[in-house]
Amino acid sequence: MIKDLEPNTRFGAIELTIVAKEPPRFLKDDNFNGLRSVAIGRDSTGEIKITLWENEASEVELGDRIRITDGHVDNWMGDKVLSSGRFGYISIIVDDEVYPMERGAKPGEKLPGRAAINMLVQEGILKYDDACPCSNCETIATIIDRI
Repeated sequence: MIKDLEPNTRFGAIELTIVAKEPPRFLKDDNFNGLRSVAIGRDSTGEIKITLWENEASEVELGDRIRITDGHVDNWMGDKVLSSGRFGYISIIVDDEVYPMERGAKPGEKLPGRAAINMLVQEGILKYDDACPCSNCETIATIIDRI
């Protein structure tokens, strides 16, 4: 819940509804080169700013229900701001189905990606030492190393 988030910390997962969003814009500086947008998410305890990166900026829309997993809470000019950070990911929730997004994917493209595979491992659907279904890799961990 938003009320429980503390600045400069990581969190497990939070579900929010997007109630406002600025259009994506291209950002280029020493640390980042790509799309970025700022949105406002709401849960039953309040509202919070969310920084959306790359395809998150173009895919997440006003009214979407999202889940941020393994994200980070920043402190920006006195405001708490959520982000998927380096190790987290955002999923869009539609009719209680969860669709993970992979940063760097083209808009509309569904990629398995590191975050989605990690999510499947966390949910117990896959194990890191499972054999890869394509038979070209030794284990799921090998796939993650290649992504």
